[in-house]
Amino acid sequence: MVSLSEYVASNIVEYLRLNGHQSDQDKVENIRDRAIRLIWIIIGEAIEERRKPFAEQQENLILRLHPQLAISTAIDTAARS
Repeated sequence: MVSLSEYVASNIVEYLRLNGHQSDQDKVENIRDRAIRLIWIIIGEAIEERRKPFAEQQENLILRLHPQLAISTAIDTAARS
């Protein structure tokens, strides 16, 4: 079993590799810490979006209720900031 922290860190290493960036421990930890906080914000926003009337919902935000999409979005956001 892998912790959320370990899972996010391994995804960050892969994200950096795919985007042509070097990954060192400090960089991965920094992005990981920000990404983990962002995961909960992203999920909260997706829950709020799901509560809107159907005609007003943005599907791309609701899809972030899927854990991997929430994690990927959080990593991308954290890495870019």
